[in-house]
Amino acid sequence: MQKKTKKRWLIVANIATVVLPIIIVTWVWYGTPSKAEHSCVDLHVDYGISADIPVYDVCVPEFEKANAYGLAVGWGFSYIGTKTQGPAVICRVATSTHYAPSIRKPLPVPGHMGYIERCLDKPASFAHWAVIIKRAQHGNAQAVGWRYTNKKLWEIDLKPGDGVGLVFVVNHKLVLPTNKVS
Repeated sequence: MQKKTKKRWLIVANIATVVLPIIIVTWVWYGTPSKAEHSCVDLHVDYGISADIPVYDVCVPEFEKANAYGLAVGWGFSYIGTKTQGPAVICRVATSTHYAPSIRKPLPVPGHMGYIERCLDKPASFAHWAVIIKRAQHGNAQAVGWRYTNKKLWEIDLKPGDGVGLVFVVNHKLVLPTNKVS
């Protein structure tokens, strides 16, 4: 009887030496709050004034933190500010294939047909770019869904799971993304 008990004990000990490290590594890797739940930062650009221009949703791999301006520029987006306020106010957003709003063509905004944005002082309240952000849960900080921010792109630092977006607001309607990229 003692040999069977000793043999069972050895089997249990051998299994424990294999299984216990797996459990510990799994808990440390997935169970601790310091491990980020996401591996990317969301970039959302919605020109909002034309069905011909696609909405961009990109999950940009980031492992520590990123600056929103650097992220947008790194993915081929640039913007032009107004003449009097410079880059503090976004007037036009551009990629290699899209540029909005147009310098020459009127904006297709109901109730404001014929309006052409000149980018002199402030863009029109009925047709302008908005910066939006979302925050993932980091440590004790609560997660916050997509929302408008008055921060400048270069003032926004992002961690994995966070997001930044540029959305063209038409007739005071800010359309926030409903998709979940990360």
